[in-house]
Amino acid sequence: MSGKKFDQGKPPMALVRPEFVEGIASVLGFGAEKYDAWNWTLGIEYSRLISALERHINAFKRGEDIDPESGLSHLYHAGCCLMFLSCFQEWGRTDLDDR
Repeated sequence: MSGKKFDQGKPPMALVRPEFVEGIASVLGFGAEKYDAWNWTLGIEYSRLISALERHINAFKRGEDIDPESGLSHLYHAGCCLMFLSCFQEWGRTDLDDR
């Protein structure tokens, strides 16, 4: 017998790989030292985030796995850009949407 847990319809967090979460957290930690923790929540224009995202993806496409400044994966940097964009969209930050 086990206890009840009403989690139907909730996101299945167990499906998210911890390596990915830790990689994103590593980039956020690098950013916290460089800019300040939570600096990104003040707002960054979509176009600047899209440009950074594309730079990291293009570096990866050229065969460069690691960002030379941070020493971290370009893919984790790209993941942060996507997180920022998705959060701003969820938060209704239309003032940052300069697409």
